[in-house]
Amino acid sequence: DTIVAATAAKPIPIYLYHFPAQSGLPWHMKLVKRLLAAHGGRIVGLKDSSGDMAYAREMAALSPSFRVFPSTEAVLLDARAGAFAGCISATANLNADLCARAWNSGDKGALDDAVTI
Repeated sequence: DTIVAATAAKPIPIYLYHFPAQSGLPWHMKLVKRLLAAHGGRIVGLKDSSGDMAYAREMAALSPSFRVFPSTEAVLLDARAGAFAGCISATANLNADLCARAWNSGDKGALDDAVTI
């Protein structure tokens, strides 16, 4: 609520960052639902670094306009099919060519190679 109010003069889209191993605090489903109900188009998505794909899928199912980015390139084909907005993965820096091939053409072999690096 505070960030939304503080940026009201120049509304920016806000993405939540779910990394409970680092923050010690998860984004609980009830809280995210409340924020979406209260702030509509300002809370636009979530970057999930928990590694819990069931959680990521649950969050992605909240709304077609709520963009969820899991932190593993292993879900690129799921994202390409519409389950997620994409992925944000540090290791994709090491295999960007394979990830791009998987994303652009649905190349499962490239994806398999990317996740084994």
